[in-house]
Amino acid sequence: TKIELRRASYTPCEPCREDPSSPPLWQLRADKVVHDEAEKKIVYRDAWFEFAGVPLAYTPYFAHPDGSENQKSGLLTPTVGFDSELGPSYQQEYYYAIAPDKDLTIGAVIPTNVNPVALAEYRQRFEDAKFQINASGTSSDRIDSVAGENVTVSDEARGHLFADGQWDMNEKWRSGMRVAVASDDQYLRQYNIDSDDVLENEVYAERFSGRNYMVGRAMAFQDVRVSTRQVDQPAVLPEVSASFYGDPNGLLGGRWNAVMSALGVSRDGNGQ
Repeated sequence: TKIELRRASYTPCEPCREDPSSPPLWQLRADKVVHDEAEKKIVYRDAWFEFAGVPLAYTPYFAHPDGSENQKSGLLTPTVGFDSELGPSYQQEYYYAIAPDKDLTIGAVIPTNVNPVALAEYRQRFEDAKFQINASGTSSDRIDSVAGENVTVSDEARGHLFADGQWDMNEKWRSGMRVAVASDDQYLRQYNIDSDDVLENEVYAERFSGRNYMVGRAMAFQDVRVSTRQVDQPAVLPEVSASFYGDPNGLLGGRWNAVMSALGVSRDGNGQ
């Protein structure tokens, strides 16, 4: 179940037609390569990454799936970044292939200037539905404005939760939901997670029937603008709209249509 190669190389690049002996655009060269058919994995020992024949990076150990299956648990490619507020950072995630219809990704972002941030994402598909949840969390300081003065809030639990779901109920009906919440107005931008000014939360149901369409939804909003423009957004409870179209040439050589809509909003205090 294992194939072992010595002084081997791997590349997806085809040889140069004019000069097949020239080095490929890029390749991996290693003193030892093991293809484990049972684990469906290829392992490299003492490997070099070469570009146009020039060694650029060395690693004593490197592994990846052999491509014989569509889903494989393992560490994802790490990310290194820099932010003027967070400082240099390192992000590492682990992908867990639970089953063909669901998976989980967990990891962390480790900045130098603030506490680490935990990350998680869960996805699942059903025969007629799908949903995914994305979340993060940390404990850190932040500056808030109280009565017009800047105040430092220490060691506050902070995070976010995004979720999406959709269900094809039958041939005519479809429903879904969208959730987007953050612990405070500064969190998403501070940690480079999202840059939206207003987070939208929604539950909806739709009906499709021939040329006719109807939708009903309820919505709530979170304003995350860090400025004096920030106001409370009214909740939509509910919004309903429908459109009906007759068949072509179905009425006096033409067709009829009717459109209906209704909207209710709810706001507190000095909300928008």
